[in-house]
Amino acid sequence: MHLPRLRFSAFVYVALLLQLITTSCQTEEAVTLDSPEEFVEAYTTLTTGVNGLASLSWQPATRTIHIAIWIGGLQRNSRYTISLYRQHCASGGKRLYSIGRLLSDRRGRLSTSIDVPGGRNGIPRAGWFLGVYRTGISQHLICSEVSGSSFNEQQDITVPLQEQRNRNAPSGTASLLLQHRQLSVTLIVERLKPNTIYQAALERGHCYDNRVPLYPLRALRTDVYGRATAQTIIPAVEALPSSEWSIVIPLYSQNGTANLCGTLLSNSSP
Repeated sequence: MHLPRLRFSAFVYVALLLQLITTSCQTEEAVTLDSPEEFVEAYTTLTTGVNGLASLSWQPATRTIHIAIWIGGLQRNSRYTISLYRQHCASGGKRLYSIGRLLSDRRGRLSTSIDVPGGRNGIPRAGWFLGVYRTGISQHLICSEVSGSSFNEQQDITVPLQEQRNRNAPSGTASLLLQHRQLSVTLIVERLKPNTIYQAALERGHCYDNRVPLYPLRALRTDVYGRATAQTIIPAVEALPSSEWSIVIPLYSQNGTANLCGTLLSNSSP
């Protein structure tokens, strides 16, 4: 994602119906199509705040969980504590493992990886969450629920990490479908400025890295409630990468430019 457990309105949840999560079929650099019947999907949530990904992989043979974290949009040169907890974000819980106390770089990014004991059953279907907070501030900046798959089998899951923000912040979803060498990109956004046109683009790179423009997308025109939906069809696309593509929507204000942004997660199916 699989998505972070944020409380979106019913409007944004419409986008989730577009996501048919299927067996992962990724290569190191790209997800390609071997036959016309195959398709590849990618999806993300769009936010203006902190944005990142966590991957968790449990190996039954070693009974260990490999956890990798990437986060951008943080305060520069600041320390953050990342931990894996038991229970749920809403109720809080007991810390299972400390993943690290890390220093963000001068661009507000950090990354780390660690192996922790996974027990007999690996990652549970519910009852774990990842928490990130700035050292010295007790409230979690990020709290994302972790959901595993079948017990006693190898598990590989991805958890989007996004800032806990107030319900009035701009947000949205993006869904991509690649089939028959044609890429369909559907954007749904809300809580933007009403009756306004916003440009959008598909770019290579994470939200807080130096990105390279790939494809311009159909502009979003918000209604009187600040909501908009747009679909773009892009022909002659051979593959989607397994990561490092982002949807970017610039938001302009008196304070400068911020981006409504999300880095994509991919799935494929024969």
